[in-house]
Amino acid sequence: QISPNGDVLSQTYGKSLWKLLLEKVPFFVLTIGSVVITMVAQKGGGAVRTEVPLPVRLMNAVVSYSLYIEKAIWPSHLAVLYPHPGNVIPLWKVIASSLFLVAITCIVLKLRQHRYLIVGWLWFLGTLIPVIGLVQVGEQALADRYAYLPFIGLFIAAVWGLADWAHARQIYTPYFVAFAMIAIAGLSIVTHVQIGYWHDSTTLWSHTLEVTQDNFVAHDNMGTVLLREGRIEEAAKHFQAAADINPQDPFSQLNIGVCEKQRGNIKAAIAHYESALQLSTEPILRSTAFGNLGAIYRAAGDLSQARENYAAALNLHADNQFALVGMGLITQSTGDVAHAIGYYSHAVEVAPSDVEYLLLAQAFHKTGQEEKAQSAFMEAKMMSSNLEAAQQEANAVLQKKR
Repeated sequence: QISPNGDVLSQTYGKSLWKLLLEKVPFFVLTIGSVVITMVAQKGGGAVRTEVPLPVRLMNAVVSYSLYIEKAIWPSHLAVLYPHPGNVIPLWKVIASSLFLVAITCIVLKLRQHRYLIVGWLWFLGTLIPVIGLVQVGEQALADRYAYLPFIGLFIAAVWGLADWAHARQIYTPYFVAFAMIAIAGLSIVTHVQIGYWHDSTTLWSHTLEVTQDNFVAHDNMGTVLLREGRIEEAAKHFQAAADINPQDPFSQLNIGVCEKQRGNIKAAIAHYESALQLSTEPILRSTAFGNLGAIYRAAGDLSQARENYAAALNLHADNQFALVGMGLITQSTGDVAHAIGYYSHAVEVAPSDVEYLLLAQAFHKTGQEEKAQSAFMEAKMMSSNLEAAQQEANAVLQKKR
C-alpha cells in the first residue's frame, strides 16, 4: 500500500526499477559485443573515417535526427546514398534541428501520462545512436536502412496518439478509417514510385544524382555503369565530376585512368593510376591499379616493369584475375610455360572465362599435356557464346595486342 507521505511508493518503485534494469543486463552485454565486433570489422575494412572531427559528427547527428523524422512523415526524394556534408554543415540547420528535437522532448515529457509517447520517442532516439554517425562509417550522412527499427518508436507514438486523439474528440470511426486509408494510399503511391528507381543501376544512380548534391560516390557508380556499357566519354565526365567534388577520391582517379587508356592516352592513364595509388591504402583498389599499370607496361614491351607491377598487385590481392593472366603471359613469353600454367589455372579458379581457358589449353598443349589441353578447351567451348571471337582474343593477348 501507499502511505500518505509516499515513502512506500518510492521504495516499491525503486525495487521495481532495479529489477527492470537487471533483467535487461544480458541485452546490454549483447549490444556492447555487437558494437565491438562491428567496429573491428568496419575498421579492418577501412570504412571508419577518423578524419571527420567529433564536433562535425555531432552536428551531422543532430541534423540527421530531424531528416529521419521528415522522411518518416513523407518518404520521398529517397536516395541510395546521402553524401556526408563534411565540415560545411550550415549552423542554422544545426540550431533549428536542435530546437526541434528539444521541443518534441519537452512535449513528450509534459504528456508523460501518455506513456506510449515517451516510450516511442526514446525508442527512436536510442536505437539510432549506434548508427547516427558519432563514429563515422563510410561516406553517408544518414541512410534509410538505418531507420527501419528506430521508426517503430515513431509509429508507436503516432498510432496510439492518433487513437487517443480520435477517442477524446469522439470522431466517428468511419471518418477516421477513411482518413487512414487515404494516408496509406498516398504512401503506397510514393513507395511504388520509389521502387521504380531500383529498376536498374542507371536509373538508381541517375535518381540519386537528381535528389542529392555533391555526391561523388554516385558519380563514381554512374560512371562505372556507363563504362561497362562502353560509353567512355559519358563515363569519363562522371569520374571527372567525382574527382572535382572530392580530389582525395582514389576510385575516380583509377577509372579516369581506365578511360584515358581506352582513349589511347597512355601517359595520362599511368598518371591517374599512380594518383590512385598515392591516395588509397585499400588493398583491392591498389591491386587493381598495379594490375592496370602492369597491363600497360606489358603491352609496351617493358616486361620488367610489367612483372614488377603484376607482382605488387598479387601481393595485395592474390586472386586478382587480370594480374594472374598478365603474369602468366609474361612467364610464358620468357619460355617458362610451367609457371604460366599455374597462373592460368589460378585465374580460371577465381573467375573462369572462355579466353582464360583457351590460354590454359594452349599452354598445356605446348608442354605436351594433350588430355588436360583438351579438357580446358572443352571448358572454354561450353561456356563461350562465341568461341571463334574468344580464340581471336586469346591470340591477340598472346601477341601483346591487348
